[in-house]
Amino acid sequence: MRTIREWPFDLQTVSRSVLLIVLGAGSWLGGAIVERLLDGLLD
Repeated sequence: MRTIREWPFDLQTVSRSVLLIVLGAGSWLGGAIVERLLDGLLD
């Protein structure tokens, strides 16, 4: 007997989406931190 999934997304799809969101937010925050550090060093 075959089972039918109740949730339309599997764990791989959800984890990949979360990873892409974290990667984008991390890169944005990292760029902001580097910009602040360079601004402080150059002034």
